[in-house]
Amino acid sequence: MQTKIIEFPGTDAGAGAQDAVPGGGCAPQAAPQSAVPYRTNMPRQDAAQSKAEALPHAQRAAARGGAPRHARRAPAFLRSAAPYAAAHAVSPAPRSLRAARAAGRRRKRRRQRPLLAGAVSAAALLLALCAMLLAPGEDDTATYVPAAAIPQEGPPYTVAIDAGHGGIDVGAQGVAEESTMTETTVGYLESWLSQDENYTPVRTHAYDTFMENVERAATANQARAALLLSVHGNSDPYSENSYGFECYPQPPGRTYHDASLRLAHLIADRFGAEGQRLRGNAGVRYIYYVGDDAHGYQKEFVEESDGTVRAEQTFGLLEKTNCPAVLAEQCFVTSPADVDSWGDDDGCRRAARLYYEAICAYFGTEPLAA
Repeated sequence: MQTKIIEFPGTDAGAGAQDAVPGGGCAPQAAPQSAVPYRTNMPRQDAAQSKAEALPHAQRAAARGGAPRHARRAPAFLRSAAPYAAAHAVSPAPRSLRAARAAGRRRKRRRQRPLLAGAVSAAALLLALCAMLLAPGEDDTATYVPAAAIPQEGPPYTVAIDAGHGGIDVGAQGVAEESTMTETTVGYLESWLSQDENYTPVRTHAYDTFMENVERAATANQARAALLLSVHGNSDPYSENSYGFECYPQPPGRTYHDASLRLAHLIADRFGAEGQRLRGNAGVRYIYYVGDDAHGYQKEFVEESDGTVRAEQTFGLLEKTNCPAVLAEQCFVTSPADVDSWGDDDGCRRAARLYYEAICAYFGTEPLAA
């Protein structure tokens, strides 16, 4: 007869004590409520008899469709998991744990694949739409305006004023110098607008400084200008008898065509009422640059009565300004009579007052007393 001795540690030994088991291994064992060691003397045949007596119990459990309590499997979410192993004092098999974790990672990757594919597809669609919007087509270049803030809708209105040319670019020269005339006129106009609480004037470039049209338009757009007026002087190198006033709004098909056309007529009407000759159709025309880079460009003048939408570009400043814009040719700097009336200091002062009154009429405000 062999005697098997199993000792359970007492409560003072603490958790984590181990029992010797056949085969030399150790397994963690929970301590019972009583820590009193006990001895059992059980012959081998008695143990076999106990197993035989327990067999009908297992068979009865199997007949009921179940299994003995000690043979039932743990729920799926507990199998091969540490909580189940700790509860049943069984060390999980390392291979099973690694396999379960690997399977979990595979399931996670499978769930993420549709999300990743959807994100990639959405990004590709967004890039395609941006390319379609930004890529100029045959007609798109004529209607380009920069993505800037929408012009303001209430006073004080920001008015961008542009003196044609400037700095190293003196413009046309004759009896007067174009850049000098435009700077003088814009200076008087800025003074009127500054005194009027309904307006905030913004120059597209500093006095006597040259800037490209793109930079001038960007200044107006960043200032959220409600409109832009660019003042220039005309010239005729072949005759000093050419004279008169004309202005160019944004052509048909542009975003702010209607508003800029209305402003152009308000300006031209006032110059005509003051005795200045109006060139073309009541002093309002469209201008286009026709040609290509290889053979060069030529200006083509179109009367305001022609509302055809054309792909050719007009003045760069008008194309790139994100608000109603008008370019005015105040007088011919090559004409002594024109300069005497509208190009000297007194003429520039008179012209500035007419521009100011036209702007007030455009926004519906009462101009300051002259």
